Amino acid sequence: MRPIVLSPLTSLFALSCIAALALGGCSPPRAAVQLSGMQVMNQNELGESAPVKLRLYPLRSDAKFRAATVDALWVGDEDLLKADLTHAPTITSVFPGGEGRAPGQVEVELGDGAKWLGVLALYSKSDASDRRMLILPIDDAERLVLTCSGYSITAEKPANR
Repeated sequence: MRPIVLSPLTSLFALSCIAALALGGCSPPRAAVQLSGMQVMNQNELGESAPVKLRLYPLRSDAKFRAATVDALWVGDEDLLKADLTHAPTITSVFPGGEGRAPGQVEVELGDGAKWLGVLALYSKSDASDRRMLILPIDDAERLVLTCSGYSITAEKPANR
């Protein structure tokens, strides 16, 4: 039986293919989350709208997030959620925008086993409705737009769907 001899170019191509397959299979799962800010949101004492910082938590379970208060998450989120976190939280800011403006997008690394996306909006204060927390099934994370308005965050279907 004769040995198979590969040319240097063929060997290089084969090694490149193996490396590409290995690297491609190791990338963590991600979600492209759409974000939108309304013209009036997070107003300061002068009535000016200000950006809102968001923390996006990929979670195995939603129970601890749902049971937590805004204050508890604000100061001790990683200790409180560590058993449920599948990846470190993604932190981003949403800027005031307005009607007709296209939503922005942030890539959230999910890690393995994420079933929920917890969202904490760090507004400077709250209003009577106090909707600064949101929890979504991970399958909805890319289908909905997270919208900041007033002192609340909501998840809505995109206007063009």
